[in-house]
Amino acid sequence: MGRIKSLPIKRTTRELLEKYPTLFTEDFEHNKKVVSRIVEADKKTKNGIAGYLSRLVKKSKQKVYKSSGLYSIRLMTRGVVSKVCKNLS
Repeated sequence: MGRIKSLPIKRTTRELLEKYPTLFTEDFEHNKKVVSRIVEADKKTKNGIAGYLSRLVKKSKQKVYKSSGLYSIRLMTRGVVSKVCKNLS
């Protein structure tokens, strides 16, 4: 389980994703470098923003839905949605 992020970190992260949607990836280290160039804040805040960015990018690319024993995974890649169904019983 992760820690709860503060409201300013969430707000800043969403603003950065709206301004620069293609700049961030799932990689925390890459996001940390990019955030350090854009945002002027202390190390802890920048790391929090980079971690939350990584999480949101991962979440936007993969959504898991469960219905009647089948797990449907939708992968979002460059506007193309592909759907994979697996029976995980």
